[in-house]
Amino acid sequence: MKEIPLLMLLVYSYEDGLVKGVPLSPLEIGSLLVYDSKDRKVLLKVVGFEYVSSVEESRLVERAVNRVNEAFPYPLTPLSEPSKLVAKLKVVAELSEKGPVPFKSYIEPDSFLREPTSEDLSFLSKGGLFLGYLRSGSKRLNIPVKLDPEKVLTKHVIISATTGRGKSNLLKVMLWSLLDEPKVGVLVMDAHREYFEALSKHPNASENLVAFSPYPSRGELELSISTSLIEPSDISGSTPVTEAQFRLMWKFREMKGKEWIKSIFEVEEKELEQTEISPWIVLKAKLSKLLYIVGNECKGVFKAWDYEDNYSLSFLDLVKKSLNEGKVVLIDTSALSEEAELLIGNLIANHMLTERRRRRDKEFTPVVFAIEEAPRVLGKDVPDNAYQRVAREGRKFGLGIIAITQLLTVIPDDILANVNTKIYMGMASGRERRAAIDNAMHDLEGEEEEFAKLNVGEAIMSSSEVGMPVPIYVPDISELIRKVKMVAGQTDKIVEDD
Repeated sequence: MKEIPLLMLLVYSYEDGLVKGVPLSPLEIGSLLVYDSKDRKVLLKVVGFEYVSSVEESRLVERAVNRVNEAFPYPLTPLSEPSKLVAKLKVVAELSEKGPVPFKSYIEPDSFLREPTSEDLSFLSKGGLFLGYLRSGSKRLNIPVKLDPEKVLTKHVIISATTGRGKSNLLKVMLWSLLDEPKVGVLVMDAHREYFEALSKHPNASENLVAFSPYPSRGELELSISTSLIEPSDISGSTPVTEAQFRLMWKFREMKGKEWIKSIFEVEEKELEQTEISPWIVLKAKLSKLLYIVGNECKGVFKAWDYEDNYSLSFLDLVKKSLNEGKVVLIDTSALSEEAELLIGNLIANHMLTERRRRRDKEFTPVVFAIEEAPRVLGKDVPDNAYQRVAREGRKFGLGIIAITQLLTVIPDDILANVNTKIYMGMASGRERRAAIDNAMHDLEGEEEEFAKLNVGEAIMSSSEVGMPVPIYVPDISELIRKVKMVAGQTDKIVEDD
């Protein structure tokens, strides 16, 4: 049955790009309305309200002058005199058959604006990457926002919000949709095992989800990594090293090949030059802590010497194969240090970028690296690392990033300029909200009030793949899990699992 949209507002003026009108139904900041004339459709958004007196202006001026000596401020529209609530709206875009385009015309006075329908915005639901539902103010519309994952993810995504507004949940929702059909590989460092707990419940998890853990449970592989896979640049991208220590690592790499880490621990002091002894002592201590090597014994996930085996040597091949098949790969780092987590991420990203640079054919399966607390690797004054290189040059090799951050202002401008999809959730700081507006792919001026009032799960997306900013409501991942269980006839477990 065809939707019958509700009339929401009567326009009385259009000036300097701002529409003003009298609400016919309840509206709020962020409400979406459609101007539908014979030759065009235009999407508008409520950006504010004001009260306008219906008393003649000359009378108001006269009364104000008569009371100029009064000790209290005189209101423009006294309660005893008639006034009207007026909504102020900003044009979002003109809606054409091919999608949104810039609006270059005008809105006629005495026009009625109505609610948007799924037919108006069908272009938002044509892809496989589910981000949530279109939002009108705080109202969730039954219009899913589903974009092309290959186009969006390889051109980089940033998700910015203060703590507790739903950044990690949004990533789970995105990954859940990617498990439906393996088109884009995604690597996620699962620092709290929250991604495995959610995504392992997807009906396609056994086929399209690959998870590694130091203590694997059912459905996971053991996390075991040979130190012979590690390059000096992987180390320097994950823990601070001096120039002398970096040179020493490369000296051992050139002399001993893939066994360079083992050689650093086995070399005797008398074999080193005098200027190398101090950097060597400190470097060995750093490597011992990072790789959890005590004496000559490997105590953690990194394997060396007699602890190395074919499985640990094959770690990179297993990961790269899974990513190139378009699968989601989770690395459980809940028992590892932050530096060890960064080392694993750098190791994989470095190898994939180097490998793809060398390939002559340019037909790549898109692969994306999800980075929580992104300023650790993408922030200003951070040492050079693989994530930065992917952010700056990865797209031409089919590599992208999903950067998750609380602070947009600490990400360098050149990296932000390379990110074509920005998703903003609740931001507590006015400085961060200003940075979000300034760095958006579309004009978000005048929408500061909506930014300040975004609730948990509410977002504004600005992407080069959509010709307009899109307000989104992101459902909790538990809602998607419940739907799967209901389809499978397991409704008796829903309350128990929640």
